[in-house]
Amino acid sequence: MLILFASVLLGRDRLAFRDIGYFYTPLYQHVAKLCNAQAAESPLSSSGIKTLGPWGNFREAIWNPLDLTGMPLAGETTTAVFYPLRMLVYQLGLSAETAIGVYVALHLIIASLSAYWLARTQRCRPWTAAVAGITYPLSGTVLFLATNPPFLVSAAWLPLAIGPLLDRRQRIGQTRRSITRRSVLVPAIAMAMMVLGGDPPTVLHLAIAVTVASFVRWLVDRPVRNQWRSSTLVKLAMSCLLASLLSAPQLAASIDWSSQSDRVASKESPTVESGRNGSSPVTSDSAMAFSFAPWRIAEWALPNFYGTPWPIHHRWDRIAWDAGIKRPETALWTPTVYGGGVLIVTVGWLFTTGVSHKLHRRRRRRHWKRHVGWATIALFGLIASLGTYGGLYGLMLDFVPGYSSLRYPSKWLPLVAIVFSLWSAQAVGFAFRHHRPRHTHPRQPPYRPLAIFVAAGLACVFVAWGVASLIPESPDTADRLWGPFQASLARRGAVVSIAHALFFAVGLVGLLYWNRRNNSDHIGSAKDLEQTAPSHQKPAYQESRQPVSGVLILAVFWVAADMLVAHHGLVPRINRARETAQLPSPPDLTSPRRWMNTLPHAGVPSTWRQTSDADRMLQVESQWRAAWFGRWHLEHEQAKFNSLVSIRPDAIAQFWQQSKREVQVEPDRSTELWQGYRDKLGISGLIEQTGGELNFHVLASGTAQRTDSVQQPDIAQLPNVAPIYGSEPQHLHFSSDTVYSRPVYQDGHWRAELIPAQQALNETTNNPSKAPTNSATPGTLNKSPIEPPKLPLQTSETKSSAAPPISVPVRRSPIASQAITVPAGQWQVRWRYQPWWHAPALATGWAAWVLVGLFALGWRGFRFKGP
Repeated sequence: MLILFASVLLGRDRLAFRDIGYFYTPLYQHVAKLCNAQAAESPLSSSGIKTLGPWGNFREAIWNPLDLTGMPLAGETTTAVFYPLRMLVYQLGLSAETAIGVYVALHLIIASLSAYWLARTQRCRPWTAAVAGITYPLSGTVLFLATNPPFLVSAAWLPLAIGPLLDRRQRIGQTRRSITRRSVLVPAIAMAMMVLGGDPPTVLHLAIAVTVASFVRWLVDRPVRNQWRSSTLVKLAMSCLLASLLSAPQLAASIDWSSQSDRVASKESPTVESGRNGSSPVTSDSAMAFSFAPWRIAEWALPNFYGTPWPIHHRWDRIAWDAGIKRPETALWTPTVYGGGVLIVTVGWLFTTGVSHKLHRRRRRRHWKRHVGWATIALFGLIASLGTYGGLYGLMLDFVPGYSSLRYPSKWLPLVAIVFSLWSAQAVGFAFRHHRPRHTHPRQPPYRPLAIFVAAGLACVFVAWGVASLIPESPDTADRLWGPFQASLARRGAVVSIAHALFFAVGLVGLLYWNRRNNSDHIGSAKDLEQTAPSHQKPAYQESRQPVSGVLILAVFWVAADMLVAHHGLVPRINRARETAQLPSPPDLTSPRRWMNTLPHAGVPSTWRQTSDADRMLQVESQWRAAWFGRWHLEHEQAKFNSLVSIRPDAIAQFWQQSKREVQVEPDRSTELWQGYRDKLGISGLIEQTGGELNFHVLASGTAQRTDSVQQPDIAQLPNVAPIYGSEPQHLHFSSDTVYSRPVYQDGHWRAELIPAQQALNETTNNPSKAPTNSATPGTLNKSPIEPPKLPLQTSETKSSAAPPISVPVRRSPIASQAITVPAGQWQVRWRYQPWWHAPALATGWAAWVLVGLFALGWRGFRFKGP
């Protein structure tokens, strides 16, 4: 991992493309700043006691005022606010680009170690378990998740969650089952880390897959299935319950915010949804976006067989199999799922050399019964990942409660990858350990397996060349980012892919033959070790007393070389110095504003569709960063109304639908209508493109609205939006009882306080700049809400005999969404985001972690007998 990401860790390059390029790199740095700012306001900090910055998220619920019209920071699950490893990495003081690289590399290392641990628990020796530790994190399915860190986090912890649940070292038919400390605590902690890291859906996928595997196991053990009860579902239920307690703060925030998601609201009208940023509608087929097409199964044996769209477009699978039509269902989740040819080669070797028949005679049904659970998970995950091509994902959308709000069938692929990696380790161990002793079976040259591999490789080369040669170099297949399709490059890539697979397959076959010929010592099977090991030792961890074969070590390094060569450039990266040189000078940002991006496709030039360039990745990332695409506005600490978010509230979707309908009904007043929307939402800046150049245009107005009517408004079709800049105090002067409204959302989560002007003056005697001033015109704002706040976010309690703050009820109002009634006079209005669930969820989480520590130290487990 250090080799693959050396340039990123050293600060020369940064990870690019997809979500990590324009979404998580600025977002996680912004999350760290908000947490540190919250910690700085802690009473301990004000008393001179040093507090750790990342722990500010455990003080009060943090509000993110810079996205949309504001949103809860922890409510957007992918922010990973409570994730310990994110807090640790971003406490190192690294730049945003380097910190996200360390974060990704750390989780790939965790994925490697957890896969190694899983293989060791499944009776693999250390060097054969290393095969799983290499193939799993370096497989295309997992490695490319570096472009989407929350999914990488879940993939990293997945082996630790699934291994103890499916651990079945007891003999088939044994009625005594045990639930040990490890079988509950380890999966619970791993699943809690997945939730805290920003990917709860993978925990649901894991639970579904383990439940199905347990049922299939029950069917397979027909002779004894009425004599015992499987402990798998009991372990799963206990682990899920404990994981939910460990991640209670994140679960509470996510459930509260996702209940307002447009995905949840779309269940009532599943035919149409709003676009992610309000730009265009998306059909209900978006639930099937990023389906794993059946023709891509060949990628498990052939690395990068279909090519990649970047930086020069030579991806040809949709051109060959789907007439070049771009559909959400066939969108590219990962360019390849190649996990190494070691599994295919070793299994083929075992069958062609007759060792598999020896295994069948020795263990008969016991061997495949041990793997039926893993096979079920791999098959179920593969069919579910097919999405629109498999039918299983559609059934889950219809019948699994809450599943209709999820997306992307390809999220099931890590389950397939971990099973294949485990099987690869077991197959290598079996192939290098089980062979005919010399005195019983004469040595025979491996002519048959070599001939089969060579013939199959040559046939694939000719087929690939023939298929690729039929692909026309047509401008209809051009991509708006990566340019026209290059058929010659696609043909060359297909041949190189076949040559790569054939080269490493023949090399591995040669190592297998070398091991068979030169290793005269017979290394016993796992069953032999079980018979000879002392009764107090566990066969799964028992090492052979014979030295490790040097050929086996060479084979492990050969597998590592295969994966490194195949995927050395899989994760895109760009040079940071060159990117800085291409970025335009930033706009004048002397004061914070709320912006709206009006650029179609983030201002991508139309000429990119007609041209190809080896530096196109650098150009794309520079353009997106300059245009504040995704979350790059957070880099400048500026608010943006139509930013990309993971969970968008339905209120914003309703706003876009309503505003566009009004503009379509009255197209002659479109400019006037949009100006009115911007004023009501406090938008004071537009990001436009004029003559091919970006233009940050500052508007003349953009203030929060205050009406003089106290009537309860009609809010049936109005959006439920949020505050402009959080909870900063506002100094207002009213001539009569007035309804003061601001863009805030979430009924019951906000509290408004009115502080009399005299009290505010007493609190700011030593700082006249913080004192409120009289308004020249009664009933107006003293200052625009887009100006930086001059008062602290948290106001101390009254230190004089002045009247205490008045708590007023908050209710909804048109467009601005919520309002309060302010009496006549001069007041300081303070808005606070205080969800009721925050303190109970924190207490539950801390208590659960304490209990886990106690159980880890003292719980020995319990046993039970079946009927």
